[in-house]
Amino acid sequence: MKKVLKITGITFLCLAILLIAAPFIFQSQIKSIIKDFINENLNAQVEFSDVSLSFIKSFPQAHVTVSDLVITNFEPFKDQTLTSIKDLSFTMSVKELFKSADEDPIIVNSIAINEAMLTLKTNTIGNTNYDISKKSDDNTASNDASFKFDIQTYAINNSAITYIDESSNTFVYISELNHNGKGIFSAETSELDTNTEAHLSMSVDSTIYLNNTVIKLEALLDLDLSNDIYTFKNNKGFLNQLPIKFQGSVKLLEDALDIDITFENPESTFKDFLAVLPESYSENIETVETTGDFKVSGKIKGIYSDDTIPNFDITILSDNASFKYPDLPKRVENISIDTQIKNNTGQSADTYIAVNKLNFKIDNDSFKSSAIIKNLMGNMAVNAIMEGTLNLANIKKVYPISTGRNLSGILNANVKTSFDMDAIEKSAYERIKNSGTMR
Repeated sequence: MKKVLKITGITFLCLAILLIAAPFIFQSQIKSIIKDFINENLNAQVEFSDVSLSFIKSFPQAHVTVSDLVITNFEPFKDQTLTSIKDLSFTMSVKELFKSADEDPIIVNSIAINEAMLTLKTNTIGNTNYDISKKSDDNTASNDASFKFDIQTYAINNSAITYIDESSNTFVYISELNHNGKGIFSAETSELDTNTEAHLSMSVDSTIYLNNTVIKLEALLDLDLSNDIYTFKNNKGFLNQLPIKFQGSVKLLEDALDIDITFENPESTFKDFLAVLPESYSENIETVETTGDFKVSGKIKGIYSDDTIPNFDITILSDNASFKYPDLPKRVENISIDTQIKNNTGQSADTYIAVNKLNFKIDNDSFKSSAIIKNLMGNMAVNAIMEGTLNLANIKKVYPISTGRNLSGILNANVKTSFDMDAIEKSAYERIKNSGTMR
């Protein structure tokens, strides 16, 4: 019995020594594989401080970690950092380590990315810094790469993404990004279960639309990899406190996406609506008292490509809502909103906003308005109708606005107006059309 125990103990000791020593044997091979993959697939400068291999962290699989990975662009974004990653780790079967370069691709089973910083940029003439994949030709098959992804789990932890479009002065920043998913990518059809949490900021032409807004998403996807169709089902997300449910599908085409998605908020209060307004219009929103509900729904259907966007129809509705700041004496009530954001042609220039109704009441003064706003990304054109009475002194009594001077007087309006922003900026009064009365 003692002899058996001794042999068993020696066997386990030898295995432990092998698990500890083996990484040093294969480490140079792993570095070579990663360098070959980079050189064959990426048109950018890639650096990393170290590659480590462990058979203990994910036994019986091998665990590979690439530390301090940095990808730097060539021209026209020379020396600009596309991404930096503190560590990129993946697991694979031990047998994958023994494959030579002329054998089948190495299969990776799981991936984890920690503390990544990704910057996506489009310059004023349309060049992008993220198009770094080497183009394959007829003589170079795309499946000659060193890795094949048979992913069952993946995760992105404590990371950030910055998107900058210099042509439209658009800035998007995603911080505190934590995303994970599980599924089988190798099967022709499978499910992918994902969870995402992040903070989102967005500005367009210096107007802040979202500032550190909390987003959450639980998405269950059907993957039809043979037909490149990804179907959303049982999906629920949050934009701050505004819940959104959506369903539909996205199909990958050559240089385009075929999108068919519908969405709505299942239940929501008017305060949830105020929480997703641009920060400049929703100061100290957490202290505001509100009543009434808010409903948003929409559908997005069509081709997204370099030349077209999908058709979409988004409806925003609220009826008999109100809000009151706790430190101010008056309430805005009888708020009614009926707005549509639409595009019927697939051309971005044809996107318009139809404010069918935007009404409110302060004390006994009611104000009604409607508007059509076109050419949102260019010389914006506005056609509007305003009707009602507004006591200017009440503005500071319902909203914490700082004007630098006191407001007073009664505004009575029954006005139609038509103008474009270029006419306003250049004082081209012949293009500003007004009719009706205002006292």
